[in-house]
Amino acid sequence: MGDKGFQQAILEHPTWNSCFLHVVSNYDPIPKLFASVSHNVLNSTYKPFGTFLWCSNMSCAFFEEPESVLNLIVEMCPYSVGHRSNEIVWYGDVLEKLQRGTICRGVSDIGEWDISLLHAGILIQIEAIKVERSQGQLENDGFSSVIRKIEKKAKDFIACKTNVFDPSKKLNEMKINMTYLEWYKKVSVSRRGYYDVFKNMQSKSREEIVKRKNILTHYWDKMVKEATKMPQKEGQFLHPIWLYGGTYYRRMVEPLDIAEYYRKGKKDYLAAGRSEHYKLLEQWEKHEKPVGHQSKASERNRDCSLTKDSCFWAHVEEAIVSCKLFQDGEKCTRKERESSQENLVKFENYVMDLITDYAVSPEIFLKQSSFMKCVELSRVVPCLQVGVDSSKWLEAHYKVSGGSVFHILGLKNWSRSPRTQTLDFQNATGSERRFEVILSWISSSLFI
Repeated sequence: MGDKGFQQAILEHPTWNSCFLHVVSNYDPIPKLFASVSHNVLNSTYKPFGTFLWCSNMSCAFFEEPESVLNLIVEMCPYSVGHRSNEIVWYGDVLEKLQRGTICRGVSDIGEWDISLLHAGILIQIEAIKVERSQGQLENDGFSSVIRKIEKKAKDFIACKTNVFDPSKKLNEMKINMTYLEWYKKVSVSRRGYYDVFKNMQSKSREEIVKRKNILTHYWDKMVKEATKMPQKEGQFLHPIWLYGGTYYRRMVEPLDIAEYYRKGKKDYLAAGRSEHYKLLEQWEKHEKPVGHQSKASERNRDCSLTKDSCFWAHVEEAIVSCKLFQDGEKCTRKERESSQENLVKFENYVMDLITDYAVSPEIFLKQSSFMKCVELSRVVPCLQVGVDSSKWLEAHYKVSGGSVFHILGLKNWSRSPRTQTLDFQNATGSERRFEVILSWISSSLFI
């Protein structure tokens, strides 16, 4: 017996019902405990769950709808009590008989032809567990009303199972919504980039993207909640198809959530603003075992338009906050300045690790992007590579883009050394000069 919450969980996960198999004999005296308070049983918060294999001496029948099981308990107990009320039922013997026997029954056994298949099936089930009573007795002793109740409940039960959330049916629909975001990302490149355009610019296209984003978030949030309820294999939380889709969704949509968060003037997204379903999708993606060996470069090329860490822009926003706090020496304490400097050092190391792993999109280097703003602000902070040898960022940029950005720029005087795998700066001297030249070209030539 389970309460309403448990019943709802079973209903939302149809496969669970078959995980609980209860074997009941129609001569078992235990059901009389429920039959003696039949009215209370039918209206009780606690009801049967799972699949019931109801057995007689000669046959058996399956029932899985809880109300049907209750009706059978109430209606059949008077007969079971009257026949063998003091006899202990040995279920091992019952199952052994069922294993030895072959059950084959059809509509012809009922003697009626003008009835629905569902009604016929219920009649066969009832007759199977009441073999000692003739068909005439079945129709005359009140079982006809029980059959009607069971038929109605069975129809409702089937309808509920049909309407249960099925993620596979909606996956293709979600792909359509995702194409809107892909289009928006593509057209945003000519301005300030996917993240910054969504954060700073209001337009009709943005309103459409917000709508699509909300649809996707609702789907994946529900999908993750469903996955946490389901029994999982060790090391596998989602089927690879949904895990891949969820990872792609997270990397496309979470930056937009971060943009909305900081657009409203909030801070510390990672600690105070991140949705639980993003955390779980990221956790599951990290636990998923990679199939075969694949180099970082080939992995990067496969998905070159997305930054691997979906929280990248949250780190950028917090770094900008730290830069401003560090620069505003009069309004912050020495401890706050030291903390800001420490955070910026961590941020720089974090970004360089991503770049080393081919895990960032070249889009972060777009003109007036939040990341480039952060680079400019951080140049005044001591102990940062940006302040000492700023060309390191752009050499890393070359690594991430595979040279494509420089080809777009038409920088024919810049070439990559095949041996050192670094940049050959033919017309510039000194790290600061190199940094200024590249920044100038990126700002003036790459994008409007």
